[in-house]
Amino acid sequence: TLLGGMPYPTYNRYLRTSTANLSNDTLDRISYVLGIYSALHVLIPNKTEANKWVKKPNSRFDGNSALDVMLNGSMQDLYRIRNYLDAVKA
Repeated sequence: TLLGGMPYPTYNRYLRTSTANLSNDTLDRISYVLGIYSALHVLIPNKTEANKWVKKPNSRFDGNSALDVMLNGSMQDLYRIRNYLDAVKA
């Protein structure tokens, strides 16, 4: 879902060989996910706590966790989380 419904064989091939042809949409989604991961680990240096944050309810997201928001599947949802974390980092 985070990668826009990439077919499993494509995902698996990419993991094995990094030669799968990825769409711009998928590349953008990967960029957002990596940016979210990076921002979280800058804001919360403890890896365990950073990983927990993604699953915790958050009033900023109407009581949903960041993961719940991201799993809605929209690129806008990934942007929303990334933008929030970047604003908090600034």
